[in-house]
Amino acid sequence: MEFNYEDAYNIRDYEQKEVNEVGRTVTALRWTARIWSLVSLGFVLLFFVGSILVEPHDASPKFTEWGEFALFPSGVLVGIFLAWKYEGIGSLISILCLLTFYLVEWSLKGRFPGGPFFALLAMPAFLFFVCYALRRFKKSRKTLRKL
Repeated sequence: MEFNYEDAYNIRDYEQKEVNEVGRTVTALRWTARIWSLVSLGFVLLFFVGSILVEPHDASPKFTEWGEFALFPSGVLVGIFLAWKYEGIGSLISILCLLTFYLVEWSLKGRFPGGPFFALLAMPAFLFFVCYALRRFKKSRKTLRKL
């Protein structure tokens, strides 16, 4: 069996196209996550301002409510905005805060929060994590191609 140099170049071209497609996908997902994160922040701020202006606050929040607030939305949003610069660690912080929030709700109230809204507000964290994973895949493909 004879080695064909044209086949080697075709394989290299195919791998380069694959790496470029991954790069375009990562860019599109990253900007989708960034825009969605701004919408999530705006939505949370809208609720926060609305609760201050509309509802009188005679009773202060309980200790457990402060803990839940530290997880969601505070921890999730901090992680999402860290993910703008550090996709891996920021997305993991957000996802772990969301999962911990769900576990705390379940342990305190015996049920998970209703509706998809908490997960939808935290969706940018999942998108940032996919960007991180695809970027790592792209780097590993480039490294393998150099070998």
